[in-house]
Amino acid sequence: MHFGPEAEGTRYKAIALHVDSAGKQKHEDMGFFQGWGTALEQLVAHAKSL
Repeated sequence: MHFGPEAEGTRYKAIALHVDSAGKQKHEDMGFFQGWGTALEQLVAHAKSL
């Protein structure tokens, strides 16, 4: 994960590297993509509550 300044906010960048397409597909099937979205939504909600 990377965080950095962006205009009047913060840029958040997450990168996932896979050895092969089968590993990528396995993580997609396990719900990792949706999990990252949920984690980001929770992080945004927490930051706004501070």
